Amino acid sequence: MKMSNSFMAAAALALAASVGSQSASAAIAQGSMMVTAVNTDAGGVTDGFAIVALANIAAGEVIYVTDNELTTTGATSFNTGESFSKWTIGARGIAAGSVIRISGFDTLPIVVSDGAGTMSALSFPLSTNRGLSNGADSLYFYQAASDATADVPVTHLCYMNIGNIVDGQISSSLNSVFTTSILSGSNSAQYTGPRNNQATLGDYAALINNTANWTGVAGGTNPTTFDATPFTTIPTPGSLALVGAGVLVAARRRRN
Repeated sequence: MKMSNSFMAAAALALAASVGSQSASAAIAQGSMMVTAVNTDAGGVTDGFAIVALANIAAGEVIYVTDNELTTTGATSFNTGESFSKWTIGARGIAAGSVIRISGFDTLPIVVSDGAGTMSALSFPLSTNRGLSNGADSLYFYQAASDATADVPVTHLCYMNIGNIVDGQISSSLNSVFTTSILSGSNSAQYTGPRNNQATLGDYAALINNTANWTGVAGGTNPTTFDATPFTTIPTPGSLALVGAGVLVAARRRRN
C-alpha cells in the first residue's frame, strides 16, 4: 500500500519523539561510559581500549584516564608510577550508544576514533611509565577538578581490570555494575555480548559487567580492530503506542 506524505511524516515524528525521550542529553556521571575492549599486549600492536557511551556526552567534557591505582576502596587519590591521560571530547560530542576506539595508549600519540576528541599524556610527578602491563593492570575513567589535581578523582565513571589478579581497588563511590574485572590471565579481551536487545542503554551495564559476555585472548589484539558496532535499544511498549497513535492520526486526516 502506498503511504501519503502526511502518513509517513506523522509516523516518523512519533518514532523520533520516542527515540529522543530515550537519548536526551544527560550530565556526565558514573556509568555514562563503560569499557568494551582492552589490549595490554604490545606484541606488534599498541595498547588501547574501546568504550561505549551509555549516555550522551557533551562536547568539551574532560575525562581523565589512569592506570595508576587506588590502594584502598576509600582512597581519595591515586598512587603514582604509571600514567595519567586527558581526554577532551570533540565538538560533536559523543552520541549515546556510540563505541569509540583508542589506540597508541603506550606509544603516543594517542588516537581517538570517529572525531570523538583528543587524548593526550599528562605530565605528572612520578607518573611517566606509559603502557598497560600484560600481567595485570587496571583503567580508571573519572573526572577531576583540573590537570594539576588529576590524581584526585571527583567523579568515578567506570573501571576495568584485566590480567591474572585484581590490580587496584574500586572506589566505594562507584556502583559495582559499572566495573569489569577479567581474571583469566588474558592479555586482551572484548565484550561479545548483545548490543541490540535492551530497553535502555543503561541496561547494557549489567551485561558488560558480566565476564561471561567477554572473550579473552592470550596474545595481543590491535585496538583499531575492536568491534565498534553501536549499542541500540529495542522499542518499548510506550514508544510503539506513540508510533501507532501517529499512524492513526495520519489515517484520519487522509479520510477527512
